[in-house]
Amino acid sequence: MKTQEKIKKLRDKGLKVDVLHYRVHPLRSSLGRYFRGKGFLAEEPTPVEVETEKPNTKGGSTEVYIHKDGNLLAHGEALCSDRDTFSYKVGSTIALGRALKEYNASAGN
Repeated sequence: MKTQEKIKKLRDKGLKVDVLHYRVHPLRSSLGRYFRGKGFLAEEPTPVEVETEKPNTKGGSTEVYIHKDGNLLAHGEALCSDRDTFSYKVGSTIALGRALKEYNASAGN
């Protein structure tokens, strides 16, 4: 079963599934800061820096959170080496697999 199908199946059961992708940004990589989606987790760069600089193609991480009614049920993370090209698909698949393993273990499945 594909990753998106697994996520849909979990959501159909009433669970909330969040998938977060993090990329190393060249403006913050020397500080070890990560770029996530539309903003920074640390100090904000100027708008011109955000528009002109792109995240690195190497390295990053993906996290999957499974929760219900505000309670975290499981978490999975996939780290991409700074020598490997970041892939949303591969990261999502690995992180979801780890989250499902934790979820199934806690549910007694």
